[in-house]
Amino acid sequence: FTRENGVIPTKNPTNVPQLPFPDTSVIRAVIDTWKANKKPAVVVLTVDTSGSMRGGKLQEMKAAVGEFLNAMQPHDELYLIRFSEDVQLLEQQSGLIGEKRDELLAVVDNFVAGGATALYNATRDSLELIAAMRAAANDTFDKSWDVVIMTDGMDEGENHISKDEVYSMLPGSEDPTAVHIYSVAFDFNDNSAQAQAGRDFLRTIAEDSNGKYFAPDARSLSLVYNLISQEF
Repeated sequence: FTRENGVIPTKNPTNVPQLPFPDTSVIRAVIDTWKANKKPAVVVLTVDTSGSMRGGKLQEMKAAVGEFLNAMQPHDELYLIRFSEDVQLLEQQSGLIGEKRDELLAVVDNFVAGGATALYNATRDSLELIAAMRAAANDTFDKSWDVVIMTDGMDEGENHISKDEVYSMLPGSEDPTAVHIYSVAFDFNDNSAQAQAGRDFLRTIAEDSNGKYFAPDARSLSLVYNLISQEF
């Protein structure tokens, strides 16, 4: 260790003053700056409002979506899809979070559960929507493109595509710039074979798109956006 190599041999932890820890205002400013300058996210948020979500599941989903929307940055974009037997893009309430946040919160609060569960169709439509938007934007990888699906994971009903058809559409996990899918399972304490099949589907579409699968309990749903945003 020599001065020529940038080291002062006489200095050690006992005679070098410690740098003061920054106060909370400095830390907050650093965090706010990171949020303002991080890569904008374009998110298709697809939520299950079918009959199987009645009761506690729907209320927990509303709370989780509320936390998600409130945590997003003004320059992020969100496109909301709700599905039961049918799949509906809520186009009027979708767009820049800085402009649409209040409308999105209001429409989610009024969701009512009912009908069958076209999960596979909803997943297909979500992937087609974000692929079309990305192509139209001539994306140069300056944004994060993500699909978030919140459901109890049980596809039910008629005239639905198969899960294998959905799997064939997945962007793959080899390309880190591809669309990522984040799936959130709302099947608390349900150990039935049908619920397990739903969880397997949600896990597969997340892992095969370099996304992430979440199976939080009711108490941790409010953390979902924070967990997902770390992946953006």
